[in-house]
Amino acid sequence: MFGSYLSFFVFCHQVFGQSNQPILGQTMIQNENWSPESNSQFNKHSALIIGVWRGFQEIGDNTFYYGYQFRPDGTFLSRHRLYHGEETVEDEFWQGKWTFDGQILQIEGNNHKDPQQSLNIKFRLTKDLQFYYEDGSLPEPYSGIRLNKTQ
Repeated sequence: MFGSYLSFFVFCHQVFGQSNQPILGQTMIQNENWSPESNSQFNKHSALIIGVWRGFQEIGDNTFYYGYQFRPDGTFLSRHRLYHGEETVEDEFWQGKWTFDGQILQIEGNNHKDPQQSLNIKFRLTKDLQFYYEDGSLPEPYSGIRLNKTQ
């Protein structure tokens, strides 16, 4: 299982290490001239969110890995991966928009392979500076998601 986690980490570093470049097709908005003054969504709370957040969760023989990259232009890219033992059962990419009000991080997006499949979830920021899944469209096994900032 450690090897699987390591391969996920290496992949996330490669994918999430390119903060201002569209990674999956042409659907991500690229704005190289972005500045806090030019974006009304940016506020004092948003600086905390920008970067890479990751987590994992084990339930029985299943392990869920997830990583989110929150960009300063209000867009995100995420990867959700489900393993059963050493076998990859599910591997999905999501992209869309995020907002943060100081306590609740709301993300809305679509599946890269199937744009009709949408994602609308809320995370709550706690005193330990982690995000905990609060509500949304994720299936029950994902309800225990907890994100830690890594970059």
